[in-house]
Amino acid sequence: MTTKLKARGFLILALVTFFSLSTGKAYAVNPLAGTAVISPYFQANSSDDYSFVAVSHPSLSNMASQIGVFVEALNRTDASSLGSVSFTVDAGTTARVFIFSTGNTIASAGIPVTNSATTAGAGSLRFTPVATSPTATTSVGAGNGTRDITQLSFWGVVVLNQSGQTNGFAMEFIGDLHDSTSGIN
Repeated sequence: MTTKLKARGFLILALVTFFSLSTGKAYAVNPLAGTAVISPYFQANSSDDYSFVAVSHPSLSNMASQIGVFVEALNRTDASSLGSVSFTVDAGTTARVFIFSTGNTIASAGIPVTNSATTAGAGSLRFTPVATSPTATTSVGAGNGTRDITQLSFWGVVVLNQSGQTNGFAMEFIGDLHDSTSGIN
């Protein structure tokens, strides 16, 4: 009797070990996978706090010379848009995007703000392509290639101005050229 119990216990332990070692990581299904870049957090709460994002076109050989990008600031529940802007990134250039609340002092600081979304709050940023078929190769004009925004390089910072002190922290971007979730191959 005890031999059978020991055998069953060993079998159960072996099966649990096998299944735990054979399973991979589980990921949530992202319907925008491969076509969108997400920043999980932005902030534009006060008249002095804002978020800044730079989008660079590295001029890879398979990229179109111009890529249209649409950025949308979403509230924390992603239920509604807080503001949006679209812009074009040319090969070898960097486009700047500012997300700030109405009446922010950055507008009067003399910084050229060409791409901006005016909103108050915090949430996430979703970058999507303007092109309807971003992975299809285009042959329009010079710089034939794809208009895939996931080949662009994104970086950014949330700037916090409190009591005359300027602080901030870097933003994370998921899905771009330097995707931190892809791991090391």
